[in-house]
Amino acid sequence: DSVGIYSSLEFRTTPFNTFLTVFGTLMCVFINLLAIFLIGLALHITYTLWRSRNKVSPHTINPKEVNPQEKYMSLGVLYLNFKEDSLIKRSCMVFILLRVYLFNIVIGYLFESPLAQSILILIMTFAMLTYLIVKRPYKNPFELVKAITYEGIIFLVNLCVFILAVMDYNEIYSNI
Repeated sequence: DSVGIYSSLEFRTTPFNTFLTVFGTLMCVFINLLAIFLIGLALHITYTLWRSRNKVSPHTINPKEVNPQEKYMSLGVLYLNFKEDSLIKRSCMVFILLRVYLFNIVIGYLFESPLAQSILILIMTFAMLTYLIVKRPYKNPFELVKAITYEGIIFLVNLCVFILAVMDYNEIYSNI
């Protein structure tokens, strides 16, 4: 979950003078590449399943092919709760995973720039909130309302953090 934060700290603080420090840095690079690969794999699985639903007809069924729905049933968390009428809606979990990874990267690599952090995090939160409101990717309306409520709360918190970052950048301090 917090791979981006740990790897950024590892890159900034490692002197690279012993085997273990080099090994630790290489592990962080490997884990980051693995996280990117897994997000890409989730997108590939989502796309494969979405594309396979359009191909089902008596003329296109090949008995030798494995049905992608059966093949990826154990990975149902990626697609079962989301609508199937468009790839954008079906890719909701990919967007959530990507957002979590980018959030950690922003926190880890931009920790010296709180204003840049708050701007990027506010943009990501607004984009996710807009996506949920406009596309409505969840099948269950209760899950959609819950996700929009959570994102709305997160947006308000991030907006407050942005205001504080602007005040800090402009050196505006309260005497309270």
